[in-house]
Amino acid sequence: MRPDRVTLIFSILLVAAFTSFLLHAWLVERKESGPPMPVITVGEVREEAGGYTVPFTLTNQGPSTAELVQVVASLGEESGEQVVDFLAFGEEVEGAFMFRQDPRHGKLTVRVASYKLP
Repeated sequence: MRPDRVTLIFSILLVAAFTSFLLHAWLVERKESGPPMPVITVGEVREEAGGYTVPFTLTNQGPSTAELVQVVASLGEESGEQVVDFLAFGEEVEGAFMFRQDPRHGKLTVRVASYKLP
């Protein structure tokens, strides 16, 4: 093979590799830009000695990390609060709230109240 063809092929491969790297970096940066999206999923109420337990799963469906995610629950005059220190993209955290009243016979609200950006 002639030296000028080797140089041409090498140059094309080098430009293609550099372009691929820039495209990949741009897509990753674009994917990671956006707010966190903490989402609550409430599980089945369990009756236990002395009260009722309401399990939940907190998932970050947004592309960025959230800190100090505040989860609050209320049932009539009872309420509770939990804080998750750190929630990365795709991460799940499980927890539970406990009530004296039966949540199945009242108006139960479980929601994300706030979070902080790192």
